[in-house]
Amino acid sequence: MTFLNPAGLWLLLGIPLVILLYILKPPVKEKAVSSTFLWKLSEKFMKKKSPFRRFRRIFLLILQIVTVLTLSLIAAKPVFLRKDCTDYILILDTSASMQMADDQGQTRLDRAKMQIGQLAKRADQGVKISLIVASDEPYVALRRTDQWSDVQAFLKNLQAGQGGCDEAEAFRLMGEISGRVVHPEVCFYTDRAGEEEPQTRFSLVNVSAADREWNVSLDSMTYKTEGKTTVFSGTLSVTGKDAGVTVGLQIDGQTVNALFVECRAGEQVSFSLEEQTADFEKALFFVETEDGLLLDNSYTVCRKDQAERSVLIVGESPFYLERLFSALEDCRLTVAKTVAAEELSGYDLYVFDGTAPAILPFDGSVLLVHPEELPNGLTFGEEKSGLFALSLGQNAPDALVSGVQTEEWTVQTFRPLSGSGLWQTVFQVEEEPVMAFKRSETGRSLAVLSFDLHDSNLPLCSSYLTFMKNLVGEFSPKAVEKEEYAVGEEVRIYTARNGLLPKIRLPDGRVHSLVVSKGFSAFRPLETGVYTVFWSDGDREEASLHFYVRIDREELNGRELTEAPVVPSAPENGDQTERSYAEWGWWILLVLLILMLAEWGVYCYEQHGSGF
Repeated sequence: MTFLNPAGLWLLLGIPLVILLYILKPPVKEKAVSSTFLWKLSEKFMKKKSPFRRFRRIFLLILQIVTVLTLSLIAAKPVFLRKDCTDYILILDTSASMQMADDQGQTRLDRAKMQIGQLAKRADQGVKISLIVASDEPYVALRRTDQWSDVQAFLKNLQAGQGGCDEAEAFRLMGEISGRVVHPEVCFYTDRAGEEEPQTRFSLVNVSAADREWNVSLDSMTYKTEGKTTVFSGTLSVTGKDAGVTVGLQIDGQTVNALFVECRAGEQVSFSLEEQTADFEKALFFVETEDGLLLDNSYTVCRKDQAERSVLIVGESPFYLERLFSALEDCRLTVAKTVAAEELSGYDLYVFDGTAPAILPFDGSVLLVHPEELPNGLTFGEEKSGLFALSLGQNAPDALVSGVQTEEWTVQTFRPLSGSGLWQTVFQVEEEPVMAFKRSETGRSLAVLSFDLHDSNLPLCSSYLTFMKNLVGEFSPKAVEKEEYAVGEEVRIYTARNGLLPKIRLPDGRVHSLVVSKGFSAFRPLETGVYTVFWSDGDREEASLHFYVRIDREELNGRELTEAPVVPSAPENGDQTERSYAEWGWWILLVLLILMLAEWGVYCYEQHGSGF
């Protein structure tokens, strides 16, 4: 036996203190009265007949000593070690590669389940088992169970996912359990390679059967359109044995072409197919073969988001602004001298030149150029005239000023801006801000330029066109950053799309609404396939685009275990065993308190009679 908290034994010093108080307690003085004199002989007779009468005098003292002893043991946390009992912590990899099947159809996960089942049958002999599922988001499935039926029932319905395996989080969960048990044994069931030398109390159980596995994998797909012709290119690899496979091409759900590809085991082959089409949404390479893994037998490319950005320019003479936005390829431009407040909707970007609306539009980003009034949070300084050089602000957003050179930029008349910390300075004159920018939580951006473009040379500088491209890209970003992601990779969906909220349609047809935060919605796909993003407010739906989610290449190619975890060699701060002893201790303490109360009740009854 050992103690997890030996300091709790100091409470045993309370036992001499209880004995000392008992000795020093003044004796009870009995006073005889005439009404009880007749019972003296009877009481003397009863004392002779009760051999435990003397024991009752010290019974309360014994109860107090046992109570102090129990409290001391509860605080010290005794643990009784059994050499014939072992705690097993099993970590089961459920990543996509565990779906790989051998020539008999048995997957790597099936082999891991079988080996765990053989070990778990020993649970009836006092072995306790904890099971951690190591997926993209590892979790503890079973904690120190000694019931084989619990393990069997859980493994029966467990399936491998399509993502990866977060080893670090799985090992952290293992550490939480192993630090609270005595001499745990950790087994990691996976298809990853690791160190050959075994670690103390840690075993890597590799369940792959590479000599009996054969698989064809489509590794990549791209396209390039020239005129009305599109060339689709891809790569393919084979493991296990040499093979020749037929690769088919689908465009928007229709099979249009096919190609036979020969590939040697362990090598990657490139191929391409040409089609007379320039307008499509999705294209797909696929192979139909009975290999070890179906998840990598197809690859999809989605056409890039080519939605035009709608821009409204309002001003008396926005000549320079109109020319600049007309030079941008993906902008649909509308110019007006005045616009009624009820018509300020339906645009991605609003530009006001020399004016400002009483209420800013809610559904798009806003650029105010030389406005008469400023939005909340900004104030004007005194107007300054002369010839001043423009420079980048110290906290200018990188996305706005990337590739921008301001050495030749000058302004003749401006009014400096001042505002709160939410505003970022894009351009400044002698450390005085002349252009400020901020982005709201919903993704809507707002920028203010405090001088008239006619009072500067910016429209004549080539770098200014670069800045305007950055500005449009930042004010109305692409809905998604890429057209291809891996399972578990974060997808950011930018929400500024004519005031409509984004939704996403999963490969199985289900639709999820997305939560808006900091200008974008974050989403982590958990399965492969084509996802569709669209914008809707319930009554109308506007624009949609697709992106493809594939299996992580590194996951399928076979990762190695980076570093074996360190398993704690002894309990540090409590476990299920010590908690069980603590529970028994509290129950014993409760019984002692009840006995002391009963003894006190009997004493009071004897002293005061039934009237107590």
